[in-house]
Amino acid sequence: MPQTEEDENPCPHGEQTRGKCKVCRDAPVKKRVVVHFSAGGSHYHKVHDCPALEYGQQQVDERGGTRAQIQWAFEDIISIERSKCSVCFQEENS
Repeated sequence: MPQTEEDENPCPHGEQTRGKCKVCRDAPVKKRVVVHFSAGGSHYHKVHDCPALEYGQQQVDERGGTRAQIQWAFEDIISIERSKCSVCFQEENS
């Protein structure tokens, strides 16, 4: 999980801190959302114990594979390569 404010709210323009960036310095800070995923999946999850995430892990078990570790990432980054889970993000899709 993030340890410092720079980890929590990094400058997306490549500066070391938001305070040094001419674009970010005066912009409001948006809270980043932590989500969960496994290496073998194609979706990210709002909650670590999402039933759909566990179902995917059970599918790996049934095929005789090894479960991938569940990891965390910031939603703004992981959403570039994966889709939201329709189970645990259901209330947002309604």
